[in-house]
Amino acid sequence: MNATKPQTPLIHIQQFKCSNCGGELRVINPRTNFIACQYCGTVQEARTEAHKMLLQLSRPSEFPPMGFIRLGMEAVFNGLKHRVIGRTRWHSTFQEWDGESQQYEPSTWQFDEWLLLNEHYAYFYLVEDKEGFALSYPHIPQHPNLPTSSGWIKDFQTGERRRVLELGEAQVVYFEGESTYQIEIDKKINFAEYKVGSTVFVVESHFYKGTQELQEIEFWREVPITYQQVLQAFAQNPAIQAMVKAHLARRNINRTIVRGFRWLAIACLLAFIASFSYTSVLDVTYAVPFVIGKGYDAQDSVQLIGQSERFVLDKPGEMIEFTISVVANGFRDGWVGLEICNANDEVVNTLEGNFYQESEESSTAAYDIYKVDKPGEYYVKIYVEPQSWLSENESSVRVEVSRVWMLGRYYIIGFFLFIMMATILSVILPQK
Repeated sequence: MNATKPQTPLIHIQQFKCSNCGGELRVINPRTNFIACQYCGTVQEARTEAHKMLLQLSRPSEFPPMGFIRLGMEAVFNGLKHRVIGRTRWHSTFQEWDGESQQYEPSTWQFDEWLLLNEHYAYFYLVEDKEGFALSYPHIPQHPNLPTSSGWIKDFQTGERRRVLELGEAQVVYFEGESTYQIEIDKKINFAEYKVGSTVFVVESHFYKGTQELQEIEFWREVPITYQQVLQAFAQNPAIQAMVKAHLARRNINRTIVRGFRWLAIACLLAFIASFSYTSVLDVTYAVPFVIGKGYDAQDSVQLIGQSERFVLDKPGEMIEFTISVVANGFRDGWVGLEICNANDEVVNTLEGNFYQESEESSTAAYDIYKVDKPGEYYVKIYVEPQSWLSENESSVRVEVSRVWMLGRYYIIGFFLFIMMATILSVILPQK
């Protein structure tokens, strides 16, 4: 939309000081009759030598610009250089069509109309509100008409019936810059608009003050334009260049922050996965003897079937997992007990389980995790109840001792926390 070709400079044709505050005022448009000081809000004549003060508007500080555009800035649109020569702040009260409820809902809105004049002294308006920008051009309709009382209007070009999306009135609450007509604060207009694709068509009707006599009808065509396109159009202004540079610096910082949280989330996820890793300390298997019918004394209900070699646990506070599991063909049920002993042959902890295996459910393993209080050498003793192993098939008990990580839940909490922070920050911090 913007061109890079030699441009004819827009030079002010008149320069003078504000009659009220002494601020420097410049007139670009040769048809300008009035000017509102952007420093103090005083409206004065532009063509006379005396520059008579006509009206005192609200203080400019009460209605600051919504964005980065300022009076006097230059921009390139459609290959032509433009200068910003005026701004009008409008407050609108209207009925907005709700497609779901199929009825109109009351609403209010505020927006700025920036008046831009090109090197051929043709103009258009750049409309700015909190949702974005639109280029507003005068429109010549093939079917000029006003909306009906039921909210319908004829398409300006085709004559088809269109639903009016917004219908109401707007009034001027602030103005600054040049004007060809007498500026009137609280001046009201009636408006109605409909939409074709992304283009909005607007009809404005003016009435003589204090009457219902129609004074003027104007038709407009508003085309949306992105923030990036507007920024590019104003890019030649030093203030915008500095703003863009600062914005890019902030964007890079924001991206670094968001990426940092994402990397932290990845690190927590990897640590969570690693927390499932085990370092084996001991892995032994002992056969369970079948003694029924071979002189077994039923009063000896528990039998020691094995004692492991000694192993070293040398880190105080580390977590050790002990697991016992049974393997047997035709296994029905059985009890297994484990004693954990230190180098002084003292039992420091125990683990036991009643195991069974049926057609639909089974329990063939048991485990527990203990913290090492005193580093040193340890070993385990394995006990069973032989009479409960109702099988002549070979059966065995496996004992595993492993070092484990116990921070898995903290890592997964950290993962979701950092992902959530990265998502929130990517939304609230500018990334473009």
